[in-house]
Amino acid sequence: MLAELLRTGLPPGRQAPDFELPTTTGTRMRLSDLRGHRELIEEVRPAMRPGATVGDLDDLATGARARHGLAEFGVYGIGHGIGLRFEELPASTIIPAHRNFPLQEGMTVTIGHPVLAIPGFGGVRFEDVYRVTPSGVEILWPYPILPDLVG
Repeated sequence: MLAELLRTGLPPGRQAPDFELPTTTGTRMRLSDLRGHRELIEEVRPAMRPGATVGDLDDLATGARARHGLAEFGVYGIGHGIGLRFEELPASTIIPAHRNFPLQEGMTVTIGHPVLAIPGFGGVRFEDVYRVTPSGVEILWPYPILPDLVG
């Protein structure tokens, strides 16, 4: 089944099988091991509001990764601003001091930027783009964060 999937790809709308692969470090990982990344996004999104700092959001993301056994694989920085440049203020992935910068109404920001980098296996990165509103955020282009898994 995995060989067929790798050869033909996964048709839109079809559920991904929960496959397992060996890593170069001698362990094995399943696709379902990465579900915590979706929950990370779902946990951080409600905290995105004017006045919340990138550090506040990073702390929530770190906690979510830890609960799913993914803490050691997180790359720092929950997101960044988007505007005229690729990464704008706040860009804590590039400038750690931006961790203390509060979100402001009208900003366009991403979350999901923290790549899960798993040595010998690969990684996960889903970046959603949001507009900060007075009461929270509005997603600008919704899409499925992670295929549903079968098995």
